[in-house]
Amino acid sequence: MNIMSTSQLTSKNFFNRNYIEESGKIAAHIENYSLSSVFQPIYKNHNGKVLLFGFEALGRVHQHGIDKSILTFLDSLSPIERCHIERTLLLLHVKNYIKFCPGDFKLFLNFDPRCLISENKVIKDDIRQLNGMINAAGHSQHNFYFEIMEKAAICEDSLINVVQTLKTMGYKIAIDDFGREHSNIERVISMTPDIVKLDRSWLSLNQRYISNHKNLQTITDQIKNMEIKVLLEGVENRNDALIADDIEADFVQGYYYGKPQPIPTSFHVQSALL
Repeated sequence: MNIMSTSQLTSKNFFNRNYIEESGKIAAHIENYSLSSVFQPIYKNHNGKVLLFGFEALGRVHQHGIDKSILTFLDSLSPIERCHIERTLLLLHVKNYIKFCPGDFKLFLNFDPRCLISENKVIKDDIRQLNGMINAAGHSQHNFYFEIMEKAAICEDSLINVVQTLKTMGYKIAIDDFGREHSNIERVISMTPDIVKLDRSWLSLNQRYISNHKNLQTITDQIKNMEIKVLLEGVENRNDALIADDIEADFVQGYYYGKPQPIPTSFHVQSALL
């Protein structure tokens, strides 16, 4: 069931983005829902140690002060509602990053490819607003990665055009959850991203089937041979970290290194691998 009727969707109230500062952080309010940001660290794998590289921004949703599943919430929406929420979260994450992020760290922004295109056009108003925020804060577009999620695009050719436009503006591109749904080698070849994020399932299969370690190494080498960096997601324990080191993943992310936090100031710039 959608959270709003069609008449509410076209109302001015729904499309107004109401950003409010709460306990020092910035939140977005739509109807009786509150949207907030959390940040999970991403580390660069370097000579047996990991160095803090940036953060992935993740959305959280609350209703009457109670936490709700963000995936369940998004799945309950119509396509137009979902895209509006996705765009609202995009700007919200950047607002919080600009306010709190220390140093020259990167920000990774998850985005459903279906919401990057509206009638085969880039979401110009949102990108224009995003550029204005980044420029006003003295940041560079090169610090921001658009993570293209594994979902199918309305039109893959249009998505590729959008990606090329974002690259021209200076933004970086990452392919998220490689190995799931439409995050495949064909999309990597067509988009030539800066980073490919290998889905957690690669690690799970590696633990269940010894032969899969060779597959993981092969796909890592294939991507790196295209001069694209590899990030291993879902690193949750010491064994996962050793696998990431063994396949020479360029970046790592997962609970072993840090869980999502509301403010990205509690993570160590450098920490030991083991």
